[in-house]
Order: sequence, then structure tokens, then C-alpha cells
Amino acid sequence: MKKKIIEMLIILTIVFMFTGCELEESGATLENETIGTIGEDSVIEIQEKDMTNLETNHIIEFNNIDLKFKPIYSIEKSRAKNWLFTQSSSINLSLGIEDVPDGINVMVSQVYSDISLLSKYAKYNGIRQDSINIDYHSLPTGGVTIRESDAYTMPFQVEGVDKSETFFYMYNGYGTSSTSRITESELGEAVQGAVLNVVWTILIEDESTGNLYIKTINDRVGIPYNRILKE
Repeated sequence: MKKKIIEMLIILTIVFMFTGCELEESGATLENETIGTIGEDSVIEIQEKDMTNLETNHIIEFNNIDLKFKPIYSIEKSRAKNWLFTQSSSINLSLGIEDVPDGINVMVSQVYSDISLLSKYAKYNGIRQDSINIDYHSLPTGGVTIRESDAYTMPFQVEGVDKSETFFYMYNGYGTSSTSRITESELGEAVQGAVLNVVWTILIEDESTGNLYIKTINDRVGIPYNRILKE
């Protein structure tokens, strides 16, 4: 009996060595993931990355006035068609507004955003890849003013899932003893896409009375995830 247990442990060790050491190519290089290389470049002319945008429209009624907000979400074109969970990515979150009436001051008081898995399996669906939460409550005004000519923009630097201990344990299950890395091919078996969730908290000031009002805008944006699964 003892001999059989030892043999099983040896087999499991060999299996783990072969599966745990399998490396998946990321396609990342210094050239396509950075703006330049220290020691090789001294002056860099920055060129904007080729981005694709999704614009939404929201109308918030305030004192019988329709305030027209335009959130815009921008992502690199290479990521937009096929998201990468195991690599970092940048998403620009922007909020503009049209035709602000005189005597009304509109501000972004807080922006919360997260990106999570979309899966047909309940155990994976909704697991967060990364999130940001930025607020301006401590400012004297309570927010950052936006106008038609001056939209609010904030970059969201999304980290890869295999760099997050929280994601690792949620994906594998709390208390798991597994130490294998999470790969794109593994995720492709269970994940259908990514969901970008954004909540804007808007502070509106009526300058005639000095009264402040809070409104919110929520968008959920889908990002495709296409993987060629191994046979």
C-alpha cells in the first residue's frame, strides 16, 4: 500500500512538471509594449496609439433641463477585437457634456470602473480582473468641472490576471493547493469575453441657490474574447 502511494506521488510530480512548465507565448516585445528603450533612444516623438471608441449617450433631467452626457470608452484596436487577460492593457475613460445652461456647474465627483470575466459558467462569471476608484470629494468644489469644450478623461491601466493573487484564488477557488499559472488558452475554455463596467458620479451645482445634487451614470461595455482552443 505504501509503495503504491509513493508511485502515485511520483506520477503526480512528473505530470505537474510537464504541465506547470509549459510556457505560452504572449507576443509582447519591447517595441510594441513600450514607447522607447532606455540606453537606445534619447528623444522619442510620441505617437498616439490606434484606438477604437465606443460612445454612449445619457440624458439626465435636472430642474426641467435635459443635461446630455457623452461617455466615450477607448481601447487599442488590437485589444478591442480580442482581449488579453494575462497582459496589461490601457482603456481611456472619458465623459463629455453638451450645452451646459448658464448658472449650472457640472462636475465629475467620482469614477469607478472595473473589468471582469464574462462566462457561461457561474463560478467564473463576474470575477474582476482589475478596478479603479477615483474620487474628488476632498476638493473644495467636490469635483472636477466638465464643459462641452473640456471633457474629463482618465486612463485605466488594467493589470494582467496572473499578476493578481485575488484573481488567482477566486478563479481556482479559495483554499486550493494548485500552483499552476493561469494562461490565455485555459481561460479560453471558459470565458466568452470581458465586461467593462463604469459608474460615473456627477455633482451638479445650481449657482443661483448654491444647492448641490448627485446623479449617476452606469455603462457596461462588452469586449470580445476569441481563442483557438487546442485539440
